[in-house]
Amino acid sequence: MRFVLGLIIIGAMFCAYWGGASYVLRHEHGRLAAKDVQVSDVAVTGFPLRFDLTAARPALPALGWSAAWLRATLPSYWPFRAEGVLSGTQTLMQRGTEWQVSGGDMPFSLNSDPALRLNAAQLRGDALRLTGPGATLAVDQFEMTLSPADIPSRRNLTLSLQDVTSSALPQPLRRATLDAMLEFDHAPDLRGTAQLATITLQDSFLEWDGARIGLDGTATLRDDRRLDGQITLTVTGWRTMLAQMQATGLIPPDQAPMVQMMAASMSNGDDLILPLAMDASVLSLGPLVLFDLGRF
Repeated sequence: MRFVLGLIIIGAMFCAYWGGASYVLRHEHGRLAAKDVQVSDVAVTGFPLRFDLTAARPALPALGWSAAWLRATLPSYWPFRAEGVLSGTQTLMQRGTEWQVSGGDMPFSLNSDPALRLNAAQLRGDALRLTGPGATLAVDQFEMTLSPADIPSRRNLTLSLQDVTSSALPQPLRRATLDAMLEFDHAPDLRGTAQLATITLQDSFLEWDGARIGLDGTATLRDDRRLDGQITLTVTGWRTMLAQMQATGLIPPDQAPMVQMMAASMSNGDDLILPLAMDASVLSLGPLVLFDLGRF
């Protein structure tokens, strides 16, 4: 009898836990605006073993990102690990320009500890299209992974793209990998209180048929959300790349001889090493200003 009574009490406590937690999940989105997170509506099902969340129009306004739907599943016995998908068209707003990301569902996963410190995350996608004013970018495979590093305030970020095509590229980009060490002022968490301090590029590259660009360097995030630092580009097969850029019109014919001469004077055989300075997010090669990366 005591055993049965104990089971009833435990069951009642678990039901109260699930009901209370689901209530918080359904109504917490009303408080998220102060945390730079927006959600239109949240539905919770999955009793008793899961919390199945469906969020309509999730958005991160500070990053200029929004999506049509987010669906996630959290085990009710350990609600610190989530798996789900981003569905529908996503929108990226950068510098007043809107870009649309379309394609199939994008699976994601998040893993934190009971203190809500973000330990790991992953986002994947296949056959994606990025469409903006006068340009379309097609990506065959996309994957972004965040993983633990050597100390709690650091995370490893890996971004991988496979088979990228666009009219803005001299030829299809076979592979692109961004491998970076992110350092925050303290361990990043799901509350979004950690501030990014330093980005260190390592083993990052862009790869075409016959040409490759390697990137390494370090950038520090300033109080105004702009970057200062040094980035070194190592272009292998630079003659092939310049020929392709000239053939596609990215380098005007009247400027091609000057660009070829400058590249030859700075190269070491087949390698062209370009040390870029970054001041307030503005990239420059010596006195030549290239472009502004904006705020982060």
